[in-house]
Amino acid sequence: MLEINSKELSREDFDTALVILANDAFVSESLLTEAQKLENLIVNHIFPKISLKLNEFQKSVSLNGGLPFEVAAQTLSQSMILQSNSDDIDTSSIQKVFKKFQKDIKSSFVQYSQPLQFTPEPNNLKNRRISFKNLLIFMQRMGLLTHISKQELLGIHTKLALRDQENYTQDEELKLTFEKYQQCLLDISLYMYSKEPFASKVPSADAKLLKLLNKLFILEPHTKNKQ
Repeated sequence: MLEINSKELSREDFDTALVILANDAFVSESLLTEAQKLENLIVNHIFPKISLKLNEFQKSVSLNGGLPFEVAAQTLSQSMILQSNSDDIDTSSIQKVFKKFQKDIKSSFVQYSQPLQFTPEPNNLKNRRISFKNLLIFMQRMGLLTHISKQELLGIHTKLALRDQENYTQDEELKLTFEKYQQCLLDISLYMYSKEPFASKVPSADAKLLKLLNKLFILEPHTKNKQ
């Protein structure tokens, strides 16, 4: 599903919306067919915006240790449809899982995040951010890179960070707030356990999240404090 102003469109509705937008944008172009109007909208209006986003993404990739841009751009595109079945998510069940592990989640965030510059309260979660580099270190120490690649993890991190892009300067490294860090953990669980052999064994989103958090904070607690 695609989220627009807190509402979601199915893939079919999204395609229809593009056609409506194209017809509306080029209503005065009576000689153009519907297909030509749609092509004009995508090529001259949508693609330039995507190019701008990818240029911003390329800078973040460079700052985060450098995946090839073509690979990173493809990963970002894939990550944007990560939750195509998000309409099946039971939000209340997800929150219960997060609540159960809240202490561990906060502790991991504090350990791997950095305080904002010049903040008077560096230990306040609201004043801390986690970079892709440190998220990657955390996932490596937890042994998760056997289930999700560096490229896939970067796509998830960047997708979430770009939602707050108005808070960044042009050359600033993309980082996650605590709230986005929690969403990142959920997205990682959905990505990892929506593939076989896990998909049939842990079908619901809350079960996927529970499995991930159990692995991070219960099954492998000895790895949490490795330096």
